[in-house]
Amino acid sequence: MAADSVEYSSLYANLLRNLPGMAYRCTNKLDYRMQFISEGCLDITGYTADELINSKAIAYGDLIHPDDKDRVWQTIQSAITQQSSFILEYRIVKRNGETRWVWEKGCAAFSGNDKVLDGFILDITSRIYSESRQRMAHKMESVSRLAGGIAHDFNNLLGVIIGHAEMLLESHSSENEIVDGLNEILAAGKRSREVTRQLLSFARRQNIRPVIVELNQIVAGIIPNLRQMLDESIELVWQPQADLWKIKIDPLQIDQILISLCSNAREAITGNGKVIIETANVVLDNEYCFEHQGFIAGEYVMLAVGDNGRGIESELLDNIFEPFFTTKDATVGVGMGLPTVYGIVKQNHGFINVYSETDLGTSVKIYLPRRHHEASPQWQPEQPPTTGNKETIMLVEDEPALMKMIKMMLERLGYKVIAAGSPCKALEIAGQQGQELKLLITDVVMPEMNGHELADKIRARLPELPVLYISGYTTSLVISQNLLENGARFLQKPFSIEDLSQTVNSIFNPHQAENSG
Repeated sequence: MAADSVEYSSLYANLLRNLPGMAYRCTNKLDYRMQFISEGCLDITGYTADELINSKAIAYGDLIHPDDKDRVWQTIQSAITQQSSFILEYRIVKRNGETRWVWEKGCAAFSGNDKVLDGFILDITSRIYSESRQRMAHKMESVSRLAGGIAHDFNNLLGVIIGHAEMLLESHSSENEIVDGLNEILAAGKRSREVTRQLLSFARRQNIRPVIVELNQIVAGIIPNLRQMLDESIELVWQPQADLWKIKIDPLQIDQILISLCSNAREAITGNGKVIIETANVVLDNEYCFEHQGFIAGEYVMLAVGDNGRGIESELLDNIFEPFFTTKDATVGVGMGLPTVYGIVKQNHGFINVYSETDLGTSVKIYLPRRHHEASPQWQPEQPPTTGNKETIMLVEDEPALMKMIKMMLERLGYKVIAAGSPCKALEIAGQQGQELKLLITDVVMPEMNGHELADKIRARLPELPVLYISGYTTSLVISQNLLENGARFLQKPFSIEDLSQTVNSIFNPHQAENSG
């Protein structure tokens, strides 16, 4: 019998030692002083069993987060009254000051005449953070779709404003008052266009030209501009890692990231301060990715921007990637800096972490996948504006104001334009005047049928007719939605008269475009 007792005692001891959490018995008082606790308490609390049982200086109740203490006590007492077990999730503060989430299940029991609590506690911090990131990911995806839709509609309106302003400027170049006003309209339109581009960046719908690059070279090239952007009282420190791995990204997106982050750092620093930009090769393992849900193990190049400014309050960190959310005065910015960075990072299959402490500063770490050498597209320089030779173009656009403006642009460039406000009207025109058509310019998203379907119907009659698609959405989005085939000629709204001129000329004079490129 004694041997059985020893065997069972050894069994229970081994089971308790290998549990991922901690079993306990404690007093039913606000300090929850432990009478028994398993060895797992060291991992969860940072204290040994002996310290929590025998120490008069520390009790388990002292570890419960101040904001959760009342809720924990009330839940336990309510369960005891109802003679049921209790289940809780709350925060504790470990010995090293780290806040952790725990799950606890327990019930009341008696030890002699004293009522005590028996139960089990498990660290669930990873699960809580994972759920929080998943909620944030769903939220950001919804906001992303909304932002992309708004940007598309706004781009159509801006196309009308910018196009008319450009043409009026040409017509009134000698009238100073009118020119000044038109320049203001044009400048405001272009600033607004930049906001829509930032929205499309956030929504991962902007047009990009990714190439294999050496990140250190790109950063070093923009450092002088960043120094000029920062106040003289702010020191900019550049710490590149040697032998940095290569990544694949549009170089202009690195500029966007650094300008946005350094602008935020400048606004966060009062008086003298420091901004540090650094790069490093990083290998994210499975353990790290388990703690940072959403990350994927692998080799990455890290780009970090840190400052010693005022920091971001912890309760605001969940909102910092939302479009137009800002902690600054409304006159300072529109709150698109971090959302733009977030969109760029996600578009390039990377990850981003923001660490911030109030009055200590903020560090933004971006992880972009390592890419080995591969063939990359080369940049093509812009070509000078050219005029047409009375070629006949059919324009199909369901937005009347935009159709009128693009028609005026094309006519000013020397083309003859036949405009149609719907796909059905375009098919009717093509049936009547098809032989004189030299180019079809069509919106992509329209009622009745999309631009690709319309082009297929017209080219069934006119197989050699070239097509230029236009849309407020980006190439990548319309291709992903099967609205456009790869390699199709595409021009994103809003575009300037120079953009339109160069694109149309490249269709009519492809050899000239190749030679000038």
